[in-house]
Amino acid sequence: GEVSLKELHERELTRLQHDLDNQGASLKDARQRIMELDKALRDNQDALSGQITKYHKDVAALTSDLDIRSDELERAKRRITSLESDLEGSHERETELSKKLTSSQDAYQAMESSLTSDLKKVQRMHDAKEAELEDLNET
Repeated sequence: GEVSLKELHERELTRLQHDLDNQGASLKDARQRIMELDKALRDNQDALSGQITKYHKDVAALTSDLDIRSDELERAKRRITSLESDLEGSHERETELSKKLTSSQDAYQAMESSLTSDLKKVQRMHDAKEAELEDLNET
């Protein structure tokens, strides 16, 4: 049984056609995978963008709150200064003003403590968001 040259060519053509079909299927699979990865990347970018926007809004709100508290602190400081100058009056007036001063100083210290606590919260939030953003950017 010799195989004719024509039969050898036909077998080779069939094998080559089979290889081409396999490569075409592989290309189609690769193209599909690239499209899936591209969509996943876009979804991640959208999610990241949303988180960044929310983070900026949160920081803006906290900054606004801190500005208001700073103004309150300044008013409290001015009030304390005013009360201190009023203490030059009579002994009775001095005792009354001393009570008001103590109350204002307590309020000032409470606001100052609250402001310090808020500043620490903002810093912790900022650090946490920064770490979260770095983690998201690494993926």
